[in-house]
Amino acid sequence: MADNDHDFAASRREITDALLAALDRRHEVLDVIVDAEHRGAAVEAVAALLGTTHLGAEAVVQMPMYRLTKDSRRKIAAELEDLNSRLTFTLM
Repeated sequence: MADNDHDFAASRREITDALLAALDRRHEVLDVIVDAEHRGAAVEAVAALLGTTHLGAEAVVQMPMYRLTKDSRRKIAAELEDLNSRLTFTLM
């Protein structure tokens, strides 16, 4: 895997990991977003709640509601599994 591919995969894993964590805690995530004064505060609150990076929290705040469906959650989980296996393979 080339460095650019590895960087993209690592960033994408960071995002999908945050999305999956948000979906698992969707009620809490929605509460902190609704309670936030503005978008920046929502991103900070999501990052703190999920223990994720700014990049991951941004992805969660931008996530469309259709991503809450079971089908979409399965696709995100499958993508994360694929990214984890690809990145693990490159570290060996």
